[in-house]
Amino acid sequence: MKNIVITIIKSIVFFILCLNLSSCGGKSSGETVQATNQAPVVNVGGDLSITLPDNSVSLAASVKDDGPYTSLWTVKSGTGSVTFTNESVVNTTSEFSQSGEYTLTLTVNDSEFSVSDDIVITVHDNPNQAPVVSAGDDQNITLSNDSFTLTASIEADGNYSALWTQIAGEENVLFVDDSVVNARVEFSKSGIYTLRLTVDNGEFVVSDDVVITVDDIPNQRPVVAAGDDQSIALIDNSANLVASVEDNGEFSVLWTQVSGEASVTFSDDSAVNTSVEFSENGIYTLRITVDDGEFVVSDDVIVTVTSNLDSFGITKLYPTAMGFTDWLSTHWNNGNARTISNGRDIEDVTGWSQKRGDDDLEIDGNGILEMGGGNQPRLYINPYPGSEEENPDQFFKNVEATVYYQRIGNDGASNGGLVIGLRSGPNGHSVTGNYCDATTYYGRLRHDGHVDFYKELKHSEGKAEQRQKLYSSGVLPSQQWLGMKFIAYNINNDSQVKLELYIDNTSDGDLSNGGEWTLVAEMIDEGNWSVAENVSSCTYSDNHIITTGGGAAILRNTGVASAEYKYFSVREIDTGN
Repeated sequence: MKNIVITIIKSIVFFILCLNLSSCGGKSSGETVQATNQAPVVNVGGDLSITLPDNSVSLAASVKDDGPYTSLWTVKSGTGSVTFTNESVVNTTSEFSQSGEYTLTLTVNDSEFSVSDDIVITVHDNPNQAPVVSAGDDQNITLSNDSFTLTASIEADGNYSALWTQIAGEENVLFVDDSVVNARVEFSKSGIYTLRLTVDNGEFVVSDDVVITVDDIPNQRPVVAAGDDQSIALIDNSANLVASVEDNGEFSVLWTQVSGEASVTFSDDSAVNTSVEFSENGIYTLRITVDDGEFVVSDDVIVTVTSNLDSFGITKLYPTAMGFTDWLSTHWNNGNARTISNGRDIEDVTGWSQKRGDDDLEIDGNGILEMGGGNQPRLYINPYPGSEEENPDQFFKNVEATVYYQRIGNDGASNGGLVIGLRSGPNGHSVTGNYCDATTYYGRLRHDGHVDFYKELKHSEGKAEQRQKLYSSGVLPSQQWLGMKFIAYNINNDSQVKLELYIDNTSDGDLSNGGEWTLVAEMIDEGNWSVAENVSSCTYSDNHIITTGGGAAILRNTGVASAEYKYFSVREIDTGN
């Protein structure tokens, strides 16, 4: 403690003396003494070198100075650009854009002195390396997958080119693009294939191989479908068999008959899709058998061949629709002669035949109905019960109506004769009924020797179309049985109506061949068939297409003294539309 006090006292005395004595470094009494500024000492360290891709250097310089100063890093020279993390600090980091030699300068300034030091940084290129090439793992595929994508990989430090080639194999392969690393390759035959991927980077050429084993497709059991069951009429005595076979190889086909009423004839029993002919009606089971050398597979189709003759032995031009009742005049041949003066024939089991008009209907009990003696005799096939106009037992829409007609004398109106009306309302032609319910298509074999179609929308005027002379004499023959088929059915999604008229004027009612039918007229009501009636009170226009109608059928004549009818039928038909 004593030593510390003595030291302090000595220092005070020395300071007082220095204030008055020039020997202490001062000049004269009362002047201030300043220290001398020294130049900074700058050292940026030794020169450095790096190798790309390492492109940054930490600069660790040192500065010694007796006061404050500023520092700045700059680029004196170099082949590329240099980026400093912070050019105003002594220790910083610099990044180089490319290889080359760079001189960097650190300048320190203390406002009196500016001192610099340089460092040389050499940035070397990365030495080229041989590419690392892998053509991928060996693979097994089946011929069904006849194309395959190669999964190769390449590791390289620069640009390179790639090329796929075939080294070995059963057949030449096809590379979709042989310069793509993951190329797609196609095979045409099973076998073992060696494929090579070669990579060239300008200095090194490196290859690797992959083995692709292409196996044959395993044989699969054929998938066989003989087609949908179908029904045909004997008049169309052939049916098209539309089968399908799925198999992954070659196969043979054979059609055979399993069962049926009579033998059938195949147009080609070794074709998948063929046709077959039938000689008798019945139910036939037909079989297609497929053999691919290992598997034998079969499938059956049932073809129902219905008679193309109705109960009278008359040819049906169209098959009867499923779920409908045919109306036939078989009750005219029950041995009971009778007169229908009004209302319905009680011996008709359907109860649908109804006398209308101003004449009695005479039934001889042997199959013939006589109509005549009045102005407008009519027979309705009216499936509406009693006097009802709603909820018929059956609604006749797409219809094939057939009858044979014999004119007894030469009387009758020229537009009368054998006339059938279809799609009529049940009460549209009655004086007490609704005339707008009289929508009817007529087919007419007229007393004047013409045939035509006639459309009625409101009782009682219509318009004839497709009129043509059938008999050059202009007179319908008498004392001869003439057959007529009038057919009406919807087409084009129920938007239009097709009318067809067939005549048998050669068989004289001999049905041994089902009748001898000739198409004499046909037309389509497309909506451009207008009628003369004023239909403003009805719910439709004067070109209305009768796509539904009232569902009743009419057999009528005009002004005839006597005419005979037989073999009358009305059938709902299936036209395939």
